[in-house]
Amino acid sequence: MKRAWAFLIALLVAACGPTKEEAMGACHMDALKTYPEESGPYSTKLDDFAMACMTSKGYHLNILLHACSGRGDFLEDAGCYTR
Repeated sequence: MKRAWAFLIALLVAACGPTKEEAMGACHMDALKTYPEESGPYSTKLDDFAMACMTSKGYHLNILLHACSGRGDFLEDAGCYTR
């Protein structure tokens, strides 16, 4: 019975994590803090940082997803990432 409670609590805590959009926003802000001199929609340093950050959070880039708009910079589009 104790294992069941421990599993239930762990499951509830895991579900309280940030959404994909929140994770992408945090990664983008971290990228801007790390490379403040970079600007523009297609900065290689910002893109690489954002993609590595999302990968570290358990998301994987998939540009074939329906939610991936194809407009703008797909490396910084939360809809292009999946778990």
